[in-house]
Amino acid sequence: VPSYHFDKAKVIVTIDADFLGSYLMPSKFTKDYAAGRSPDKKMSRLISFQSIPSLTTLNSDDNYPIKPSQQLAVALGLVEALGGSLPANLKKFVDAAPVAGIKEAAAALQAFRGESIVIAGGLQCEHANAVNLQHAVNWVNSLLGNDGRTITAGTKLQEGTSRDLNALISDLTEKKVKTLIIHDINPIYSLPMAAGLEEALNNAEMVISTSNWMDETARLADVVAPCGHTMENWNEHEFGGISTIQQ
Repeated sequence: VPSYHFDKAKVIVTIDADFLGSYLMPSKFTKDYAAGRSPDKKMSRLISFQSIPSLTTLNSDDNYPIKPSQQLAVALGLVEALGGSLPANLKKFVDAAPVAGIKEAAAALQAFRGESIVIAGGLQCEHANAVNLQHAVNWVNSLLGNDGRTITAGTKLQEGTSRDLNALISDLTEKKVKTLIIHDINPIYSLPMAAGLEEALNNAEMVISTSNWMDETARLADVVAPCGHTMENWNEHEFGGISTIQQ
């Protein structure tokens, strides 16, 4: 997973990556992003292409609603707008892109080559073209000369995968899980309906949510046991490859 340096970026384009709310390291990303939004200097610009509202899209300067099926089209549209040569079999994806948003974003990125970030990822990007989407985004960042400047290689994170989540949903569907604890996340909101999690939860004998809010997932739980605010809790975190405890 690349390391993103949002404090060094003058223009940020996100394709369904909620880096301020839930993607990878939102605490670090929020701090870095805030540093680039200082009113004492020229603030960075955040452009969002989103298929679902998130904390990141709500903080964006420009927001372009898209369908999940248009994510790859947006990334490839940026490649083409920035001078990349697309083979014929990829041009069909560009036709589905919101052209006005592509031109606006490409013009902003063009003005800050080497000082920009294009990022995609998160649950909304878990689909058949997930890997192709990341390849396209890497292509955009390479065209802009962001590699080694606002984006550096090599951050190892301890986190689950979509494969683990799909396996859990499968186990729930087959009634292999009797008790499920969902700790301070809201997957019913984040996951597409096609994932089938809501229906699968009905097969568990008990569902416990530790959310502090009566969100979409907590409403389906048998027990809601709020976990408390971050400032009240003990925890452990991984930050920049370093594991530490929270007290």
